[in-house]
Amino acid sequence: MKPIGETLKIIRTGKKVTQAALSKDIMSVSFYNRVENGKSSVTIELFMALLDRLNVTFFEFIFINNGYADAPDDYIWDNIYNASTKNKVGELQAIIAELDQELEKKENTRFLAYKLIASFSYANLTQTAPAEEDREQLHQMLFSVDSWTKFEVSIFISTMEFINLDLVLLYAKKLLEYTSLYSNSSLYGNVASNALINLILILFKNNRTNDAFYYLSVLNSQKINPKFLYQRNMIKFLNGLQLIEIGNISKGMEETTNALNIYESFDLQATADELKTYRAHSLEKQQKGN
Repeated sequence: MKPIGETLKIIRTGKKVTQAALSKDIMSVSFYNRVENGKSSVTIELFMALLDRLNVTFFEFIFINNGYADAPDDYIWDNIYNASTKNKVGELQAIIAELDQELEKKENTRFLAYKLIASFSYANLTQTAPAEEDREQLHQMLFSVDSWTKFEVSIFISTMEFINLDLVLLYAKKLLEYTSLYSNSSLYGNVASNALINLILILFKNNRTNDAFYYLSVLNSQKINPKFLYQRNMIKFLNGLQLIEIGNISKGMEETTNALNIYESFDLQATADELKTYRAHSLEKQQKGN
């Protein structure tokens, strides 16, 4: 990544803004010149004021600062996701080995998180128990911090299926804190919604019906951006699943079928097929109960 001042200069000159015009009422021209030349640092408040005047968001600045590219380690997450969803055990092993090599060179919390996600995915695909060291590191990463950010929530989403259910519910308390703090953000609130959706499915799968109902009520209280079709449709499906669980099978079948049809219409057959297994589980419970 480039020095901050160098990127500011690239954006400023590209927009044909002088140093005087950019720094006016924010800082002196001489001080800004020192910032641009890497001789002085700037507070986050003043930095954001400069970005606001340039009409550039913080995330776009990071993108430009990284040479008009996403973060260099984003490819790792993509590779883990692709290997996991396509059952490519060998690729997961290679990713884990690569991350181990990087971690031997220096400590890196993000790389450690990627390694844990890949290791838990590998254990799931090979139907083996995750290593105790990996479990302990995951617990430290998720439970040692007082407040979660998107980083911890993303780890939770990726690993909750593979860890003890009681621990999942313990971590879910952290998720609720995050949800209450970030609920007004369409971007970060969406991450919380995805975590809640995964959590509710796992609870239904493990017959923790009352817990599932509680977290579904939390999810229903969230403001979901109309653009997020997947999340909105999942909420419809989960509410239909709840109807089946309480015995209103005909209405529940109607709601879940409508949701499944939407996924199938968008060529998301794999998603629809997976959700059908959850519905079949709830229907089987009702039949046994009767």
